[in-house]
Amino acid sequence: MAVPELTTQHSQNGNGIYPTAPTPVDAPEVDQTQTETPDGSLPKPDVQASALKSPRRRPPLPVLALAGAGLIAGCLLGVRWWAYTSTHETTDDAQLQGHLYPISSRIPGTVAQVAVDDNQRVEAGQPLVQLDPHDYQVKVQQAQAAQASVV
Repeated sequence: MAVPELTTQHSQNGNGIYPTAPTPVDAPEVDQTQTETPDGSLPKPDVQASALKSPRRRPPLPVLALAGAGLIAGCLLGVRWWAYTSTHETTDDAQLQGHLYPISSRIPGTVAQVAVDDNQRVEAGQPLVQLDPHDYQVKVQQAQAAQASVV
């Protein structure tokens, strides 16, 4: 099969050779220089050319006021939304990643006072909580009574 020659009226595509649209013929150039009329004045502009151009009109004042109010309201709502979302975290499947240190006591009892705050640095040997001594005083009195009854 013979390959047709490419001319200016054809272009090559990856799928084959397709004719292109013919290029539009340029209109003859019009002399743009203005010549004076015999009385020395410039000729009047063409009425048809000026009728084609529509004058540019400003939007009415209520439309501009409404657009400005909408822009201000949008900015205020946007700032409020940004301030809220920058301080509030929401999620459906949260996970905590951090270091957890379990604290277990050797002595059971009721906590009367906590001596430290959350996330406060503590030194070794520093008391963390104070237990209610009432439970231990009762046990001491029972042990003393049991000892006195034996002797």
